[in-house]
Amino acid sequence: MEAYLMIRNALNGIKSPTIQELKWTIANLGLTIGQMEAYVEQPSNLPYGRTALFKNDDVEAVLIHLPGHAETAIHDHGSSAGCGIVLSGEMENIFYKLDAYRYPVEVLKQTVGEQQVFIAPKGQIHKMRNTHQNRLVTFHIYTPVMVGVSTYKPYEQVLDFVI
Repeated sequence: MEAYLMIRNALNGIKSPTIQELKWTIANLGLTIGQMEAYVEQPSNLPYGRTALFKNDDVEAVLIHLPGHAETAIHDHGSSAGCGIVLSGEMENIFYKLDAYRYPVEVLKQTVGEQQVFIAPKGQIHKMRNTHQNRLVTFHIYTPVMVGVSTYKPYEQVLDFVI
């Protein structure tokens, strides 16, 4: 079955899933980079490609493509929680907390390899980084659909801008 149809069929009936249900869904989809290759988008106005694969009132699924040595902005997922899997490459997931002035401070780095699942609990602030030359492709499911996403600039970047 075509990957898009598998994703749609798996997600269409889900109502307000937990992170564990999302994790189970990702594992049962058994997606491979070969199945998802046709959906991988090249970056245009962001440093990464983002493909919206499915969206209803309760869940949305996206495919992220980070070329070699690219990274996302530091961000949260608004009021959403999510789960993802690395389909190709290796991801460095960098976690942050906000200081008293609401600037992100790095607290942890986690390496996630191919076919490993990772979670993004509600309220998590992070960025994804590809430290390698080869591309990184990840598949994500979020619930509820993402709204109110915020990005954060580290203090050093704001200070550089002011000076």
